[in-house]
Amino acid sequence: MEKKGFLEAVRILLSEKNMLFESLREKLKSYPELNSMLYSLLFTGKAIV
Repeated sequence: MEKKGFLEAVRILLSEKNMLFESLREKLKSYPELNSMLYSLLFTGKAIV
């Protein structure tokens, strides 16, 4: 999937009221290292070791 399409899908999911994504969004705010790790995994393909 193209990055632009992925980001659009994420935007749509996060704009809807959904407890799973609300919780995930709060965790990413609370844990910047987790946010950075997920970004690296999803957008750069960097392996997490």
